[in-house]
Amino acid sequence: MHELAETATMSIEHLRRLCAKELGRSPGKHVTSLRIQRACHLLSTTDAKISTIAKAVGYESPFTFATTFRQWTGLQPSAHRNQR
Repeated sequence: MHELAETATMSIEHLRRLCAKELGRSPGKHVTSLRIQRACHLLSTTDAKISTIAKAVGYESPFTFATTFRQWTGLQPSAHRNQR
């Protein structure tokens, strides 16, 4: 979060307050939401491997990506892909 606040040229606390006010969630949760949205799009529109998609949306570990994806969507990435 430090890098995000630094890029926005504001303190971490100010960034947190702005995100809570405007988005209703922390900066970290918003970034995760954007990553999962992008992953959903990639899973629905490409045949790329799940590990490739994980890296494309910012996860080093496919396991961490799959766990986070399931927590946010209720589905494993492969199940989401099979719904298309």
